[in-house]
Amino acid sequence: MLCEANLYARRLRLPEALPITSNSVTEIYVMPPKVARRIGGIGTLHTTNYAYAFARSNHLTYITRLVSLPLRHRLDPVDSAQKPGSTRVNRS
Repeated sequence: MLCEANLYARRLRLPEALPITSNSVTEIYVMPPKVARRIGGIGTLHTTNYAYAFARSNHLTYITRLVSLPLRHRLDPVDSAQKPGSTRVNRS
């Protein structure tokens, strides 16, 4: 898993501390063998910046950027009129 994560992080020029080592992994999940065979997956590994998921045929399937939001943003409901980049139309 680490080898393949390093390969694609390097190829995609991700802003990631390379090489990814067992010391830089913040979270890892490895599926039980029976489950892995049944769904064709292995699991995931996380660094501080990205999550690397291994599924189809036991290869890297997708990479997700991890974003840490301030606590205020995690607790407040999001109003579409307040989203960054959105515009409010005044129809009066």
